Amino acid sequence: MVNTNLTLDSFVHLFPAVFLYAELHFRFKWSSSRYYQKEPEILADIPIRIEPNKNIPILLIIKDAHLFPVILDEVNVNIYQSSALIQSHNFPFQTSIDSSWWDRTKLIETKDLYGNIEINVQFKYEINGIKKICNMHNYPLSSCKKLTSYISEYPFPNDGNTLYGDLHYHTNLTEDEVEFGAPLRATKIAAESLGLDFFCNTDHSYDLDDMPGSWTETDPTLEKWKKSRDEI
Repeated sequence: MVNTNLTLDSFVHLFPAVFLYAELHFRFKWSSSRYYQKEPEILADIPIRIEPNKNIPILLIIKDAHLFPVILDEVNVNIYQSSALIQSHNFPFQTSIDSSWWDRTKLIETKDLYGNIEINVQFKYEINGIKKICNMHNYPLSSCKKLTSYISEYPFPNDGNTLYGDLHYHTNLTEDEVEFGAPLRATKIAAESLGLDFFCNTDHSYDLDDMPGSWTETDPTLEKWKKSRDEI
């Protein structure tokens, strides 16, 4: 039976590629883009859970700065619990970035911190001589809610015969107008903090045979494929 009473929200979930995409510099052929702006993608992420006595890994990503060079001045991280500010951290960079991909993982000790937390990650950067600030990311029309995680007081239960893992994971070599993942090294750090023993690389074959920097041109030398084997 066809449901003819779809809300816009349910329609977006059914057809996400039509409305939602990760690439700020993509434009539809016959229409404008909701997100297009002359900046690199800037965003932060954290695992949804932290094992006891593990650091909180704050992943910082700047993508496509080869198109829009940027100076990253500093990153400020504030941690909240029950709406109260409990930790503040400042990471100065003063770094010029003009590469297609840049990422760093900053580790924050949990000490005796347990339970639900919220984290605000603020980027201060400069582009074309203009100072700017964004919280969590610089995607227009998208929510800038704080990142959330749970710091567990107890590790995952394990009788010595159990492994925990993620069976479906895309790296940053899966890259098109709809999505891109995080690099393997940063993901390994996050997976260890989360309490995973393994994760499976499931990058798209149609991305791994692309020319670097292109979503449509096939590379006969398979540079991205070979890079993925080396990184693994």
